[in-house]
Amino acid sequence: MHLATGINASQAAGYMGFARPYAISGDVHQTQWFIMMFASVLSSGATQRIATETPHIGTWDVRLFLDGRPAGALPAIVAGASPAYDLQHYAATVVMIEFSPHQ
Repeated sequence: MHLATGINASQAAGYMGFARPYAISGDVHQTQWFIMMFASVLSSGATQRIATETPHIGTWDVRLFLDGRPAGALPAIVAGASPAYDLQHYAATVVMIEFSPHQ
């Protein structure tokens, strides 16, 4: 579902009850950004590596797509090969929401 007007990503995650949202890109060129939820710390050091999971509501996975990479300096946190932007500290805008059966 494309939104006529984008909404603040941190607020959108909060409305849906999603704690610790991160902006992540799943493609090598980082052209598409979406919200994933913090799952655990995999390693720490100069760059912290985290695991994330797809947010879900009941039996539905919820994919909140962003209008692009959050503005600001690169974070010192990664998830996979993507920078992981903590949306409590970086601004982003949700422009599309997709629901699919929970895997």
